Amino acid sequence: MDSPATFGQTLEHLIESGVIHTSSISRTLKSGEIIFHPQDAASSFFCLKTGQVKLIYYADDGQVAHQGSIRSGQCFGELALVNGTHSSAAIATQTSQLLEIPSEAFLDMLHQNSDLAMLVITELVERLQSTRTLLGLRCLNSARTRLLEYLRNLETSDGNTYQLDSSFREVAEQLGLSPEALSRTLRDLQTEGIIDRHYRTITFL
Repeated sequence: MDSPATFGQTLEHLIESGVIHTSSISRTLKSGEIIFHPQDAASSFFCLKTGQVKLIYYADDGQVAHQGSIRSGQCFGELALVNGTHSSAAIATQTSQLLEIPSEAFLDMLHQNSDLAMLVITELVERLQSTRTLLGLRCLNSARTRLLEYLRNLETSDGNTYQLDSSFREVAEQLGLSPEALSRTLRDLQTEGIIDRHYRTITFL
């Protein structure tokens, strides 16, 4: 059964089909290209058509926190429209296509279409739940337990196989582990016959 359309996919379809008329800009990003920096004024709302974008928070003491990845069909930048400025940086991690909508046009569109507004709320709730899950995992003492619980929270097609859509370094950052600790834990689980791994594809045995 097909997955329900995300807000980004629905919005893109409505704009392209002419159901919604709003000003928007399509952008193609190179891997590593920065979309916005922390403290930049929030002037646009973004929908990712293809590719992947990561959100990075920079603490005052120089520490860096990975806040999550935005994938095809998802949107970002909506909270900054309320606060007025971005609290994190958004960086393309691969060649990506982006739909950029000026903030006033986006807010007017939500006022006029309650169904779209509900989709935005749903996506925000899902993202908040994902963030709460990651924060909970970081409280676990064992790297092994953190990783196993993280994998079991990923989407899977057959109940046993999981596909990582982030790099191992990014997964390590999300779990509060060093890349070396993550690599060692994966190796131990494979040696013990708990998982089988082919690069980013992990299967529970």
